Amino acid sequence: MLPKNKKPKEEWKDYITDSKLMVLYVLLKYTDENHMLEKKRVLELIAAEFGERREINVKTLDTSLEAIERFLEEKSDIFGSYKSGAKNGKKMKTNIRIEHLFSDHELRYLIDMVSSCEYIKLSERKELIQKLLTLSSKNLTSELRPYLLNNQKKTKVMTTDFDKNLKVIHKAIIEKKQIQFHRVARQPSGSLYYETDKNGDDKVYTVNPYRTVFSDGFYYLVCSREHSDNSAPDRISNYRIDRISDVTLIETKDIYPETSIAGASKNVDTYKYISTHRMMWGGTPETIKFRCPEWAITEIVDYFGRDYEIKSNEKDAETGEKMMIVKVESTQDNMLIWARRFFDFVEIISPASLRQKLRDDIAKAYKKYSKSD
Repeated sequence: MLPKNKKPKEEWKDYITDSKLMVLYVLLKYTDENHMLEKKRVLELIAAEFGERREINVKTLDTSLEAIERFLEEKSDIFGSYKSGAKNGKKMKTNIRIEHLFSDHELRYLIDMVSSCEYIKLSERKELIQKLLTLSSKNLTSELRPYLLNNQKKTKVMTTDFDKNLKVIHKAIIEKKQIQFHRVARQPSGSLYYETDKNGDDKVYTVNPYRTVFSDGFYYLVCSREHSDNSAPDRISNYRIDRISDVTLIETKDIYPETSIAGASKNVDTYKYISTHRMMWGGTPETIKFRCPEWAITEIVDYFGRDYEIKSNEKDAETGEKMMIVKVESTQDNMLIWARRFFDFVEIISPASLRQKLRDDIAKAYKKYSKSD
């Protein structure tokens, strides 16, 4: 602790006297799997970071490194792993480094995901990226700054307070409380406005939040919505978080349990929810069968995940092409999106209502595009 008569901020470092902390700080900041330090350079960086009065000698450095190595053998789950010597496993006090919990390529993956989310304000994206960069050495910041931070562009359309709303949502999920919010839509100019009810007032949604999921480039809230007469919800819904605004926590109202809703999974399974609600189209999952060529298996896995079953294989009577009948669990709206996308090689078999819906859609599309220009 600093003494009661605190020194100016620039002098705080003079009170740091533990050599092990200074060495650990330098290793965390300047080293990673691909960037190593020799003992001489560690000593130079300690002097640069903490001032010349905090310089330590080689013997103290060796003792500190041994203590840090023993400490991280037990506590690598927080700080990462201590390494030294050649990568062939030879232990020497050369090539000293800490291999962080996140490798640089893993962080680049996460950073790229954040960068692509244009529904998050530019300032919030930059702040989040800066925090991700601290999970590796400063070398990653130097390497990625020209690539990421200087090339991000401000979105041309208005955005909601995504970060602020998300904090409230996660708090409500943890505390099992209801939330309220407005849904937003866009004008042709790109500006936002609230959805309105039949009286022209801003429409308020009251929901029971259960979890958040990331799917197809967007972040969603999975929840249930009470009826206008305050009766219990009867189905699961989801809302894109960037399309809701002014989220508020209702401290006095506990959530309605998800497991009490008909058709809801009795065990929370985020993967199952995503695979049956790809692109987050609502509805209750049901068994759907369709026919398609064998080569379409890649598209099936991309969209429905691992939860599919091949019921039979056959050859097309006319073309001789290898075909298969596939069974999946999905919602009708979810399946319609996929079948429309690949209507040239996907044929819905059942349920009959879904097959008829697609037939009607194709007829409407044909009528529309049959008109002369």
